[in-house]
Amino acid sequence: MIKKISILALALLLTACANKSAKSEKEPHVSDADTAKALSRLLGGEPKKVDENKLAKYPLGSEKNPIRVGGPGGQRSYLSRLVCENNEPVSSFTRQGSAGPGPFGSIIDIYEVLCDTNKGVVTHSVYLDMYHGDYEETRPAAGFIALNPDCWRPLKKAMEFREQKNFNAALEQIELHNQCDKSEERMSYYYHLGWTYAEMGESTKAIEAYSEGLKTQPNYPFAFWRRGLAYEKLGKIAEAHADYKTAYTLGMKNNPEKFKEFLNENPDVAEKLMPRNQ
Repeated sequence: MIKKISILALALLLTACANKSAKSEKEPHVSDADTAKALSRLLGGEPKKVDENKLAKYPLGSEKNPIRVGGPGGQRSYLSRLVCENNEPVSSFTRQGSAGPGPFGSIIDIYEVLCDTNKGVVTHSVYLDMYHGDYEETRPAAGFIALNPDCWRPLKKAMEFREQKNFNAALEQIELHNQCDKSEERMSYYYHLGWTYAEMGESTKAIEAYSEGLKTQPNYPFAFWRRGLAYEKLGKIAEAHADYKTAYTLGMKNNPEKFKEFLNENPDVAEKLMPRNQ
C-alpha cells in the first residue's frame, strides 16, 4: 500500500511540477527501471552482451551505438537533458518511429532532436534503446556538448531510503536534489523533506516544510493531505480537516480522473479526504 501511494503520488507530483513551456516533451521524469525490465522480458529476455570496445567505434546515439535508458520516460529524460553546441538545451524532440533490432537485440527508437542556434535550426537523429533499466548513461550523444544532471535520481533514492527507515541517508539525497534542481517551483524538495520529517516523528518540521513548498506551488493537493496528517498527529484537528478538504478540492479540480484512481486504490487516504456527506 505504501509503495503504491509513493509511486502514484510522485508521478502526480512530477506532472504538477512540469515546466509549462512550449517544449512539449521536456517534463521532468524519473525512469521506470521495472517497466524497462518487463518490456525486455516480453521481447525475449535480457539484452545481449555486447563488446563495449566495438560499440565505441560508432558515435554515441547512432544506430550501431544507441543510447541505453530505462523505458519511454528514460528516453524523454535523457533527451531533455542534452545541451546543444550553443550551450542551450534542445528546443524540441519527436519520436520518428522504430529502427528495428539494435546491437543488444531489442527494438531501438529514432528521435528527431532540434537545436535552435544562431546558425538556424540544427536537426539531429538520436537512436535510443529503452530496455536497459539499470544503465545510467552519463555522456552526451554525438553532436551535443554536454548532458545536464538528472536532478530526479537523488529523489528516487531518497524514497527508497525512506522506505528502509534510513532517514539520514534520505535527507542527504533530498538535499542533493535541492542543490541540483534550479526550477522556480520548489515543491518536490519541500514535499519530500516534509514527508521524511513526518516519518521521523518530527511533525512540526514536516508542517513547516509542506508550508514552504505550498508557497511555490499552492495547487498541489498531496502537500495539503500530508500536512493534514502532520496536524492530526499534533492534535490540531480543525487544521487537519481544513487541509484534507483543500486536498480533495484541488485533486478533483486539477486531474479528477487520476485523483479518483488514487483514492480508489488507497481507501485509507480516501477516508481522510472524501467529504463527510459522500
